Amino acid sequence: MPSQSVRSLATSAAATSAVASERSPTSGRGNAATADRVEAEATSRAPADYAVKGTPVEHAPAEAGHAVNAGESATAERQTGEREVRILHAEDDPLRVSEATPASDDLYEERPLAEVCDPSWQAVGGVRGSVAAPMRSESLVEGSLFVGGAPSVMDVHQGQVGDCYLMAGLIGLVAADPGRVADMIQVSGGSAVVSFFRHDDAADAWVPTAITVNLDLAHRFDANDGPRLNGAGFRRSDQPVRSEWYAQAPFDDLWVCEDAYYEAAMWVPLIEKAYARFAERYGQYGGFAPRRANEATDGQGNARSGYEIIEAGFTQPVLRVLLGEGAGALPAADVEWSPGQANVEANERAVLRLLGQRGDGAVAGEKTVMTVGITETKSIERLGAQLAFLLGEKDVQQYPDFERALRRLDGAIGDWSKATDGPDKDALEAGVTRAARTMVAPGTWPILRSDRGGGEYRALDELLLIVANLGDDEGSGQRHVYARHEYVVMNSTFRDATGAALAVTNANLPMMLPLIDAARSAVNLRNPHGTNSPAPTGTADVTQDDGAFVVTLDQFFRSFDSQQSVALK
Repeated sequence: MPSQSVRSLATSAAATSAVASERSPTSGRGNAATADRVEAEATSRAPADYAVKGTPVEHAPAEAGHAVNAGESATAERQTGEREVRILHAEDDPLRVSEATPASDDLYEERPLAEVCDPSWQAVGGVRGSVAAPMRSESLVEGSLFVGGAPSVMDVHQGQVGDCYLMAGLIGLVAADPGRVADMIQVSGGSAVVSFFRHDDAADAWVPTAITVNLDLAHRFDANDGPRLNGAGFRRSDQPVRSEWYAQAPFDDLWVCEDAYYEAAMWVPLIEKAYARFAERYGQYGGFAPRRANEATDGQGNARSGYEIIEAGFTQPVLRVLLGEGAGALPAADVEWSPGQANVEANERAVLRLLGQRGDGAVAGEKTVMTVGITETKSIERLGAQLAFLLGEKDVQQYPDFERALRRLDGAIGDWSKATDGPDKDALEAGVTRAARTMVAPGTWPILRSDRGGGEYRALDELLLIVANLGDDEGSGQRHVYARHEYVVMNSTFRDATGAALAVTNANLPMMLPLIDAARSAVNLRNPHGTNSPAPTGTADVTQDDGAFVVTLDQFFRSFDSQQSVALK
């Protein structure tokens, strides 16, 4: 087995070659491209390379170490001491195993140095590595798409591309009907073929369109960190699906080696890459509304990178791209909220959509994908409403310093609300964000995390955390949910004031609605980052941050202002 440095040089050379083959200029045809042109394309060119915050992004092969769940291998330590060894399995005749670890005497025999020379034995100065911690090389199974043979919600990890709406849609689709995702993508040779749909205006119909891309993924090349995935991440199998074990003595030591091969959920980054390529040809939503986000060229007619085109969007229309007529968009439901209120009866339509997501909606057995979010503007407005509510309560007057801090922030929000859109309003918004960040700093105002005021101070804390993180949808510090970011609804449960479960359905909703207790009912959500669950006091209060979290129905109404739902036909 080559040394780690030699192997890294070989990998880098392959990556350089792959990058060079990807960098042909984009055609820039946009929405006018014809179906036969795309379907006939055999070059499998990647979406145009582009830069993120000044760092160039190029395409290169994915490696096992790029997986989001790649761990650190145990250190291969050296056992000193001269001895003789006889190799039983060399690199050209490895011991192939799956899920098991061989014994050392399966790979080699050893004995003290002998006076009589035997050409089948070799003197070494020590042994580097062991079956418990070998000299290890990790690789991905060629052409791997799924871990365990099927897609999983655990596979989705949004990267640096701002396509949370796509990632959220994929999570919801996998949760509702994983077979549809498996049918979307196939690997043939060194390419992936992804099936999308574009809208044919003349026929007013969705037309199947296959996009072919090679298996390289978008990387950023950092001088210090080397190549790092820029787009969606991927999960690999926790254990190798097969390993090749062998021993060799290239120098003075015997090396105990393992070449480990992992399955990888490459379906997520490959669908993202193909979608970016599709967007270069047909626009973000395949030529369908909302058209303002469909352009594949800029204002000067220059072709845009597909990754740029798919930055920010909506889940409903992208699911039409994924499923065509198989996705039926339901009318969006606004989420209503007023401070100091239960808000349940004001949200009958929002509750109806939640019922639909779990299969209790208007059409029996209909599966629904549902995402939720809140705008930056609405998050500041709701913070202002909560401030006004608390400043109107006598309880806050017991804390003069805290009350003054609230009034300063209330004044800053008032100035922001009066300003017209433009640089001045942007500056005022930044000031509100800084003030909110200061207020929620741990230890500054303990009352925000107390049970006083019937939970209204905790409600203020959550709204402050949303505003404190405006302009960012990921991070390692304090957070509630992020504004301008899509979350996937996975399930919901409804309970009454005693905590008893309520069998709420579309048919009995008008009767059951007044019985639903917002503080005891709950909504299960998932962040498409695959991490960044709410952490009000920092990441230390999240034990297993895989992006899944639960909020009360009360928190749900307060934290989100819109729902997007798509029925799967």
